[in-house]
Amino acid sequence: MLTDKNSVLFTGTGLLFTDEKGEGFLVSCHNHLRSEYDKVLYTRGIKKLGCKNELSVDDKERIIAKIIELTPHLKWLIQ
Repeated sequence: MLTDKNSVLFTGTGLLFTDEKGEGFLVSCHNHLRSEYDKVLYTRGIKKLGCKNELSVDDKERIIAKIIELTPHLKWLIQ
């Protein structure tokens, strides 16, 4: 049986997202205090730990969707 191992850990300078394979990604985000959103997530700021290669648009969209799913209490502005 496959279990969902995705997780989000806020680090103070962004967040660490771990996918179902146990791979880690650093994600650039910060608090957004001047509108209806709680946090801003920067798609250009998504990097796989230990890898210098740029992630594909599909990979970034998959990661963003999982982060939103795992943090339903937050309103995200995606940039």
